[in-house]
Amino acid sequence: MNHMKFESPDMTAQNIDRIAALFPNCVTEMPDENGKIKRAVNFELLKQMLSPDVVDGDEAYEFTWVGKKAAIVEANKPIRKTLRPCMAESKDWDSTENLYIEGDNLEVLKLLQESYLGKVKMIYIDPPYNSRQYSRFYHIYENLVTWEKPELFGVAMKPKAQNMSAYCTSSAPVAFRDLISKLNVKYIVVSYNNTYESKSGSSKNKITLEQIKSILEERGTTKIYDCDHRYFNAGKTNFAKHKELLFITEVGQ
Repeated sequence: MNHMKFESPDMTAQNIDRIAALFPNCVTEMPDENGKIKRAVNFELLKQMLSPDVVDGDEAYEFTWVGKKAAIVEANKPIRKTLRPCMAESKDWDSTENLYIEGDNLEVLKLLQESYLGKVKMIYIDPPYNSRQYSRFYHIYENLVTWEKPELFGVAMKPKAQNMSAYCTSSAPVAFRDLISKLNVKYIVVSYNNTYESKSGSSKNKITLEQIKSILEERGTTKIYDCDHRYFNAGKTNFAKHKELLFITEVGQ
């Protein structure tokens, strides 16, 4: 039995659905006038997604990074390249279901996005969890490649802040939820270690095991596996109960 509807369609919600289908990274969440969470459009990001040039506007260290607009422009630029099969180095070329691809990460992703849109079955995520920013903590490895020899500061001899990750700040749970909510896959696999009880502030995890579990369970059934793991310790952290954990989430329909 069909029931008569007594309200007109929510055109705003429908428009947000259309934008989300085309630009999922431009749809975010914000509280309404009653404090409840609702979906909203990040119009500044949407303008940038639709522009071939960097759109003027302030950038700050929040759930973003300085240079993000330029990165979006670069990501949206078309390229004239192709993937070349290496038949001689391959095994079971005609029957295998696996691909090993070598190349620039961004260029490869651009080449794959059309063919594999909506077809990726699983994604593995291993983000940083403590306050040690990778771009500053591992700058020596990067400089061996770029050989830019940046100026270093402080006792620890670190370069100036750049490419800062939200996962190394108190915004880590927000960043993680935003990422997980937008994944269009069947399985989500996340690795994690439980050193958030560290005595060192820089080693203390910015997102807890419980938060990760809760966020993943919003997407589907989640199982957790743990195992002992070798660790490196140059400080005062007690690793007596150190575990490496693997979360496997089967995304619900």
